[in-house]
Amino acid sequence: MNVNVREAPKRVTLKDIAQKTGFTINTVSRALKNKSDISEKTKKIIDKAAKAMGYVRDAAAGSMRSGQTNTLAVIVGDIANPFFGTLVRDIEFNAKQAGFSIIIYNTNENSRQEEEAIFSAYSKKVDGIIICPVQENTDNIKLLQKLPLPFVLVGRYFRDIEVDTVHWDDVKVGELAAGYLLDRGHTNILYAGGPLYISSGTDRLQGYRDAHKKRGIRVKEDLIKITDIKEGKTRDAIIQVLKDKIPFTAIMAHSDLMAYEIIYALRGRFPHIQVTGCDNLQEKLMIPLNFPTVGSKEDEAKLCIDILMDKIQNKIGGKPVVKVLDVVLKTPENSIL
Repeated sequence: MNVNVREAPKRVTLKDIAQKTGFTINTVSRALKNKSDISEKTKKIIDKAAKAMGYVRDAAAGSMRSGQTNTLAVIVGDIANPFFGTLVRDIEFNAKQAGFSIIIYNTNENSRQEEEAIFSAYSKKVDGIIICPVQENTDNIKLLQKLPLPFVLVGRYFRDIEVDTVHWDDVKVGELAAGYLLDRGHTNILYAGGPLYISSGTDRLQGYRDAHKKRGIRVKEDLIKITDIKEGKTRDAIIQVLKDKIPFTAIMAHSDLMAYEIIYALRGRFPHIQVTGCDNLQEKLMIPLNFPTVGSKEDEAKLCIDILMDKIQNKIGGKPVVKVLDVVLKTPENSIL
């Protein structure tokens, strides 16, 4: 019995496109790279032929010639967290504008997985890394410092290690969120915070304390609850506080995701309890839960890409670039919703 074996399609090359269009291989190459010395008419002809023939750029060959893969690694703690999800989306948009693609790694806020992500990214010869560090220890940042590629921390920082970093003014975040509640007569404010080994956890708690101090109101230590930032943990903590019957009239949550979990735990049974969050996810996701929150005035994703592009393209060394972004309170009154 005769069996017809279908051969795998032949990879289309620049030479094939040159033969099809009548242009030289060099002209085809420069047109597909959108070089300014090639006319728009020629680019359109070559681009149309390349698409019709099924041409796909050989990234590996291009990398060998240029020494770059035009790829960045983005390492975050929990891609299911809407904050990280929108951050990665914005990083990808800005990376694409610069001619780069991204590889996403999820660490589950685990140092071992973070280390594996760093080694994997390095083995794939990425040109740079954007990382929101786990911060259980400093081992992985010290590892990154030893590798010959640029990286930028986003969202968190190390007090004793100076590296390129983009993060919010998290003390002000805490001060604005707690101050909003205090100015509305709440003096028993439950603080639902993230782990204190995370820089934003420490700083937002400091802001909470500062807001009380500026108004001459004593902080009640039994109202400070430090919880795990992983999904479900905040909800469990709030349920326990309710069972313990600790008196409070408002809650400041470390993040919007934690605020969502708190609202779920309350389930409308405690309408007098006001909740504030931090992250301003409502403007990015249009979620119909409109509570006061705090967000950045600047685009941290673009700043991260700008820093990396300077390091990659210009081989810049020297003093680390540290951007501390200003923040603003977003209330239901000034929200776009």
